[in-house]
Formats: sequence, structure tokens, C-alpha cells
Amino acid sequence: MESSYNCDKCEDKGYIVVNEDGNEAVKFCECREVKLAKERLEKSGIADRVKTNTFKNYRVNNSTRENARNVCVKYITDFNRDKCLLLQGQVGSGKTHLAIATCNKLLEKYSVKYMSYTKDINELKFNMTDTDFYNKKIGEYRNTSILFIDDLFKGFEKGDYSRARAELRIMYDIINYRYDNKKAMIITTELSTDKLLELDEALASRIIEMTNNFETESKYRFDFKGKELNYRIYGL
Repeated sequence: MESSYNCDKCEDKGYIVVNEDGNEAVKFCECREVKLAKERLEKSGIADRVKTNTFKNYRVNNSTRENARNVCVKYITDFNRDKCLLLQGQVGSGKTHLAIATCNKLLEKYSVKYMSYTKDINELKFNMTDTDFYNKKIGEYRNTSILFIDDLFKGFEKGDYSRARAELRIMYDIINYRYDNKKAMIITTELSTDKLLELDEALASRIIEMTNNFETESKYRFDFKGKELNYRIYGL
């Protein structure tokens, strides 16, 4: 007869009873980690994209793309909960692809929360007076194990800071909390380091500090430079 359980070993309980030196002991079943990984993925906000944005299908056809990939792989290998991966620069260079590929690997062990900057910053701004909603959303971004911010400060790359005050206040609240509490972030942005510092030196310096690993002498940041890296125009 075909089993009705997803896991026959524990009968979907998530734990098993084993005998250790004549005594019964309860242990988590190996299926538990698989289940938790699936739940983390579903809650991350990038479930639909992890299948298409992988390291395997990230085409490395020049030294720039190879170096960028290597920075991401190094971040995963060294993973430290108080460090940040920062991918910045040229639009269409594959920053989000690499960030999602990195998240996909880390989702095997950690929770990841996706923040689409242009969409989610507007939602937060429009609901600042709704205290319950606002605090709940801010709490999600503050407390997740890893926060992935995609396209941070989108729209500011041309120096138009007219809407910056409200957005900086919100992002400072999130990023400073994570900085103080040593919580990892993965960030993509079109802004160069100089532009980030010009926009808000206090905030930018926190992000940059979190990309430095002095123990391994590594920097988990990469700046894509050059319009020829835009695959949407010039192909891969």
C-alpha cells in the first residue's frame, strides 16, 4: 500500500524516538530541515526567482563577472551573521541575479527577507501613520536573519534627493538596528560608494563597515563599472 506520509521515517511528526544506551531519546527527524528550508524559501519573497537566478546559470564571460561571482561565493563560504554583501553600480550587470543566487544558498540554513526597495519603501512611507502596520513591517525587516534589499535608493543615482528625507529616516531605522544587532544584509544598488556617502555618510559608512572582514582580510562588496556590462543592451 502506498504511504500517506511525506516522511515514512517519522510519519510527518518531525521527530523520531531512538534508543541510546538502553534509554529512549527524542530526536528531530532529518526531514525537519528540508521542511524548514522550504518554509524559509516560501516566506523569503523570492521563491519564484531562485530557480532562474542561480550561480550555475550566471554566465561568466569576462573578468568583471567572474570577480563579482567570486565575491559572492566568498561571502557564503565565510558567512558571518554580522557581515553585509554589497553589489553596486551599472544597471543590468547582474547584481540582483547574483544576490538571489547567494540568498538561495544561505536559505538552506537561514531565513531571508526580501525587500524590493522601490515597492516596499513606498508602502512604508504611505503607512507611517498606521502605527500597527508600520511597526509590524519595520520589525520584519529588522529581525529577519538575513535582509536582502534590492535596488537600495533607486532613483537617487542622478542626484535627485527631493524625496530623500523620509526614505533615509526609514532606512536608517532598519539598517542601523541591524548594524547595532549584528544582523547580515545583502544589498544591491546602482549608487557608487561615493554617491552613497554623499546621500548619507552615517548610513553608508555602516553598510561599508559591515562589508569588511578584517579576520579574513576580505571585502564583501563589488562595484560594476561600465555600460558595456548592461546585458539587457549588449547581451551576455
